[in-house]
This record gives sequence, C-alpha cells and structure tokens, in this order.
Amino acid sequence: AIDQSDSGVTVHYRTGTGWEESGVLRQSGQQLVAGYYSARRFVELVDELYPVVIVETTDVRNNREELENLVVQNWLLLPKAETELDDEETTQWKSRDIGPQKVVYADTDFSIFALEGDSRDFRGAFAFREWALPHSITIPVYDFQRARKTEKLEAVTVRINEETETIYVVKQRFYDKLQGLRFDQKISTENEF
Repeated sequence: AIDQSDSGVTVHYRTGTGWEESGVLRQSGQQLVAGYYSARRFVELVDELYPVVIVETTDVRNNREELENLVVQNWLLLPKAETELDDEETTQWKSRDIGPQKVVYADTDFSIFALEGDSRDFRGAFAFREWALPHSITIPVYDFQRARKTEKLEAVTVRINEETETIYVVKQRFYDKLQGLRFDQKISTENEF
C-alpha cells in the first residue's frame, strides 16, 4: 500500500501489517493536550497539520456534497435498506425516530464539592455544565425508568445558584469506563458512593 500520510488520510491498510495511523494522526495526537484552547489556537494547529491544501478529487467532492445534502435534509439517517421495510416503501434516506431521552450521570466523585446536608453545591450553571459534560450519558426513558425501578440509579440533589435540582447518578457497579453503562449487573449491597 502507498503511505498516504500527507494526503489527509488518517489511517490506511498495509497488506500483511494491518491498519496503520498516518503522520497527520500521530502529529495531532502529539499536539492536542489537555487544557483550554481558543479558536485561534485551533486554526494554528490545523495549519501546522495541513500546511498545504490538499486538492480534492471529483469523486471526493461529489461524495462530500452528497453527505452534506443528506445531513441538511435529515437529522439522523436510516440507510435505504432499512427504509424499504417501512409501509411507505421509500427509496430515499430518512430520519430516524428517536424516542424520549433522559440524562443520567456516571463515574462521579462528589468529594470535590462542599457538602451541606444531602446537596452538592455548584458555583453556577457554567460550573455545573463543566462538571456534567464528562459525566452525562443520554439514555432512552424506558431504560431510565427500568434502572430507577431496579435501584441502579441514585437520586442526588445538587444546588446551582441557590436553586436545587435532582439528578440521577448511576451507581458505580453499573458503569465501566471501557464498556460504559452495565445495567445488566446485579445490585450491589455495598455503599455505592
């Protein structure tokens, strides 16, 4: 196989060796470190990764434009093969029907917050969002209701700018960093938090 590191391809397949990352992917892994970034810094990093604009082939341009059109016309897509099973027998792509969702929180550590009774205090909405982002998982409402009924979630009161809100936290036994939610595990009798 030809090494396409400079073409913008992030991985390629080399016969006898398998999949290999490109120089661009390796370099971006070295450049991106934990911390705060400005829009300007992101532009600088992209310019370092791609100092020369890659000429887009006709096939790539047509494929990109078709994908953009489908994304604009549809929120999430169902492949044609799945839509043919519908009553309408459509031959076009169509949006998926997404049921009601509920946010739960996993892999939490409330020890960093000042505890007052049973509440956890956040300095403001931004502080709560900053904490919630890496911990939040959106699940279908039916999974949420089943998890509550089987005691796999714990209701926790948080205070955000003097307002209290109840959030639902996945008990530690039912979440794994590598596998995600594990609601199939049996209930633990140990203290979960």
